[in-house]
Amino acid sequence: MKTLRSLGFIGCGSIASTLARGLINARVVDREKVIASGPTAKSLTKIKEELKVRTTLCNKEVARGSEVIFVAVKPHIVATVLQEISPEITSDQLIVSLAAGIKLKTMEEKLPVGAQVMRAMPNTPCSVGAGVSAISVGSAVTEEHLQKAKDLFSSVGMCRLTSEGYLDIVTGLSGCGPTYMYMTIEALADGGVKAGLTRELATTMAAQTMLGAAKMVLDNPRTHPGEVVHTVHCI
Repeated sequence: MKTLRSLGFIGCGSIASTLARGLINARVVDREKVIASGPTAKSLTKIKEELKVRTTLCNKEVARGSEVIFVAVKPHIVATVLQEISPEITSDQLIVSLAAGIKLKTMEEKLPVGAQVMRAMPNTPCSVGAGVSAISVGSAVTEEHLQKAKDLFSSVGMCRLTSEGYLDIVTGLSGCGPTYMYMTIEALADGGVKAGLTRELATTMAAQTMLGAAKMVLDNPRTHPGEVVHTVHCI
């Protein structure tokens, strides 16, 4: 996809940092073209120091100058934030909420008619280009803006368009899913260490085993994972 002219994050927490890192690494946007806002200067310290992006305390500044705006604040303040930035929004901009549970209808009610509104649920592996994201679109979204969103999220992993009604399920499955993968890797590695391997070797082998198993499932979509279990030969 074409490099973005500008990219804004309203909110500077974990999901904002994760997605910003992935998009910068994917060369979708230059880091100097990224701006993030937060409630205090202290809250912006981490994203500013780690990613070297511009920061501001003004949400309107982010909205005013960004081609794509990610709303990455806590769900209970999304409506307030959207109402605040509404006067700055044009139909050329893409507004993507990363907040769980806030409906597209609610977003559209707070923004100008015709606003290009979407919801997305990415996950933390987006930071290394191996994430999976689900997106749902508002009533006014054009094909051009939809393609832009698909290109953005595909640059940091896999992207799927889905009904908004499925997003809560996606949040639990792929949004929280990496936690369970990390726990599985830790458990396998612990077993290896207990049997005599070094921690580094055990962790590497456990992680690569999960990566390889995942690739086999993805490369054979018509084969149920339960069937693949029986192909593994253990001594």
